[in-house]
Amino acid sequence: MAGLTVIFLFLLLFYLLSSTNPKTQINGINEKIDKRTNNYKRRKEVLKKANEIMIDLLKKAVKYALPVDYSLFDSCFAYPKVIKIILGHKIQVICRLKAMYRVYYTYKFKKLNLKNLYKQLDKNHKNRIVASVVVGIGKDQNDKEIKAKIIFVKNDNDKSQWIALLSTNIDLDAEEIIRIYDKCWYI
Repeated sequence: MAGLTVIFLFLLLFYLLSSTNPKTQINGINEKIDKRTNNYKRRKEVLKKANEIMIDLLKKAVKYALPVDYSLFDSCFAYPKVIKIILGHKIQVICRLKAMYRVYYTYKFKKLNLKNLYKQLDKNHKNRIVASVVVGIGKDQNDKEIKAKIIFVKNDNDKSQWIALLSTNIDLDAEEIIRIYDKCWYI
């Protein structure tokens, strides 16, 4: 149950988001709004980036001492920089990865994007879990490599395709990572 706390937090504490382009905003910020009011603060808040909002929500979870085991999220937040910030709050991460060309993982002393990493691995196409590997996702403040486990799972919609999940808890087995990640979609 504690692993779901952060998801419930997102449902209770929410932020509205808006475009940062003033031409596409409805009732954006103007000079007439008193900067001391909640109205102004809310309008400034909606201009934050989604990654910043997620970190703000996690900070609130930590501030209120909510029992959080994992931060679960989809690929739109799955950048090593974001993952490192979350780890800095002593919260483990399980997330889906997107195959981005400029996001690299260290494997056998090589920097590889997700597609190239997949090509390097021995695969078992008979199983649901095609491959699993421990990689580096960058360095912490002590210049120590941060380890994460990436698992490649068959896509239920297209068996010839794969989905990649990442866990910063490298001791979890692949089935447990999938089970925990699936909790996102029960909400």
